[in-house]
Amino acid sequence: MVKIPKSLKPLLVELSSTAVSPKVIISLIKPLIKKTFEQVLNDSYHIYTDEEMPLILDKIKDLTFKYSTQSGITMSFSDLQSPEGKSDLLEETKEKVSKIQELYEIGMMTPKERYRQIVNAWRHTSDNISTITQDQLDPFNNVGLMIKSGARGNTSQLNQMVGIRGLSVTASGQIIELPATHGYKDGLTGLEYFIGMKGQRKAQADLSLKTADAGYLTRRLVDVAQNLIIMNEDCGTKGYITINENNSEVMNKSLLERVYGRYLAKDLKIDNKIVLKAGEFIDKKGLQTLEENINHIQEVHVRSSMKCDLPRGLSKCYGMDFSNHKPVKLGLPVGIIGAQSLGENGTQLTMDSKRSGGVLTKTDITAGLPRVEELFEARNPKLTVPIAKFDGIVEKVEGSLDTGFDVVVSSKSKTLSLDYDPKNDKLLVEDGSSVKNEDVIAHPSGELIKSNLAGTLSVKGNQITITQDSMIIEEYQTPSGMSMKLQVGDKVVSGQPICEGPLNLQELLEITDINTIQEYIINEVNNVYESNGITVNEKHIEVIIKQMCGRVVIAESGDSEYTPGDMVRFSIISKLNEKLILEGKEPAKFKRNVTGISRSSLSTDSFLSAASFQETSRVLVEAVISGRKDHLLGLKENVILGQLIPAGTGFDKTKVINSGDIEEEFDDE
Repeated sequence: MVKIPKSLKPLLVELSSTAVSPKVIISLIKPLIKKTFEQVLNDSYHIYTDEEMPLILDKIKDLTFKYSTQSGITMSFSDLQSPEGKSDLLEETKEKVSKIQELYEIGMMTPKERYRQIVNAWRHTSDNISTITQDQLDPFNNVGLMIKSGARGNTSQLNQMVGIRGLSVTASGQIIELPATHGYKDGLTGLEYFIGMKGQRKAQADLSLKTADAGYLTRRLVDVAQNLIIMNEDCGTKGYITINENNSEVMNKSLLERVYGRYLAKDLKIDNKIVLKAGEFIDKKGLQTLEENINHIQEVHVRSSMKCDLPRGLSKCYGMDFSNHKPVKLGLPVGIIGAQSLGENGTQLTMDSKRSGGVLTKTDITAGLPRVEELFEARNPKLTVPIAKFDGIVEKVEGSLDTGFDVVVSSKSKTLSLDYDPKNDKLLVEDGSSVKNEDVIAHPSGELIKSNLAGTLSVKGNQITITQDSMIIEEYQTPSGMSMKLQVGDKVVSGQPICEGPLNLQELLEITDINTIQEYIINEVNNVYESNGITVNEKHIEVIIKQMCGRVVIAESGDSEYTPGDMVRFSIISKLNEKLILEGKEPAKFKRNVTGISRSSLSTDSFLSAASFQETSRVLVEAVISGRKDHLLGLKENVILGQLIPAGTGFDKTKVINSGDIEEEFDDE
């Protein structure tokens, strides 16, 4: 039997006077923190009707106001308790730093090595003091109550007050190796205060300057995604994404968390028995089934916005509407929702700069927000990491963190296997012939498949195999400051980064495929938000990526009206190629492409929408010269003309888009 704490009995009596379920009441028998209330409301939503929920919310609201009126808490100097063992840790680190300095002075290490080791020593100590501060925090202490409940403050701020302020950063992002070894309770020395002011000034500047950047990013995201509206219940796509424990771990999320609210693309089988059928919606009930069989599940294939086949808008590939935990309805503007979810959180990243006050955190704001912008604009980072061009074995690793590493990878007796559909794909090279690296060997409905290996080609069933004729050796040079995890003898696969750091998206696309690019952008954007304690559902990132990867570059025109170099929507060229093949004509050949959100917004089908974004004169002049038509299918163009937007209650269900449609506007591309 559950023992109910005395302090909770009045609360439970008042709640039980409503129709609150015993399950929800039992979930309350623990500290009532912010997250507990979120869980209670979430559980209640799935148990009660829309008529009952407002009554429960009102009751909880009255209850919380009642107790906050009866008693409030404040904090005093005595509530800030210094952690035991702090002085011992500081003394140990000071000794370690003095030894590092001695080694440097006798010429045993370089200035960069000395600097890095000192910074790492103080960073490690700061983390340890933060840990003991949290462990020794009394949950019934007034400061402890504020932090644990989620009402005010966080453990980082507490560590600065009673632990140590730690390392600071300059305006340029350089870590100052001299830390503030006192907290605000003990008081900073004159030197510590002076050093800390650099970080404070940077934080204050960030607050005013970077907020505008985050707002501009939101505007661009809204512009690129504004025409993504749910246009049909099912597009009939065969495309899917694979979610497994490995790629979920990279995102710091569980497999169950990621599949919730999606549609299955393939049957989920356990011991050859179908547990969930393809097309099933994974709601709370489906999630429970997955949870019961989680030890037997290796991976789950689900629908994704990135794979939706509709020529315009999206279908149920999007999945759940998180405002009501039900499948999305026709007319929902999911593009705007996704853009606002990412943009608003980007603003929060900026605002958080003042709270950290220039103190070194895992990811600094000026690195985080520009990194998100860099990814969404598909820009090349200043320093890029080399990417393995083929599968092989590491033969040599030489160098250091300061100078960069020389890495040699060799490929011995290599074979490359590619999937091939004899019905729909056209093979351009004969069985048994020799192929060179970068040779085009086939095209499925126009998309070019290149060989990443030189060798002899053989075809067996639905597999193309290329066997390497000779050993390949490739040498890679990594930038300085990028850490190396590869060792001699390690295996590398094509598309794998040689060291840690940002990748060039266009280079990655040439070596791998569009699926790898999409997964990389999702992981990188998610990591920036997660490292700042902000959780963003990956569906919102997928919506933006769909627009970034939505266009292709024509390589050969075939019997189409396009010319080489034209940029065309992938959905349109795919349907057009299918039509050309049925008529016995030559389809157009194309390469997948990644475009930044600004360029994608300007190359939209609506010239009114593009002109209202930026470069107005150029967009309007080009539209006039080419005689373009605007079919007023998006939100912005209708707002400009004062018409009802084609979303929500203004959505016309007679204009539902089907995946087989080739829209007339492709003539204007």
